[in-house]
Amino acid sequence: MKRDNSFLFGLGIICKALAVMAAMVLMAMSVVACGADKPEEYRIYVVDEQSAPVPGVMIQFCDDSICFMSPTDEKGLAAFAQPEGLYEVHVLTVPEGFKPDDTIYKTLDKYSDVTIVLKKE
Repeated sequence: MKRDNSFLFGLGIICKALAVMAAMVLMAMSVVACGADKPEEYRIYVVDEQSAPVPGVMIQFCDDSICFMSPTDEKGLAAFAQPEGLYEVHVLTVPEGFKPDDTIYKTLDKYSDVTIVLKKE
């Protein structure tokens, strides 16, 4: 007597299809998760020569037509949620005990981080 294995064969195809769909869902989730980590802002970090954050630095962030200002927070961070493009970054004021910095820093034309190292007096 010969068995009809078409049911088992069909079940195997369904299992393989489900496995492929599950893998595709996991890959899509990982792409979304990786994209979620991408900043949609320019982050300006200010640190001292020992890489400690420097809060209270007034940062100016400029394109060709307008400038924005923000102080660094306790992490030494000033963030600017502006459209991607080329910007100049200036240190306007520094806390007591640090030397002024008149360097003109430039961003990349995509969201990125800029780190500025201040020297102590």
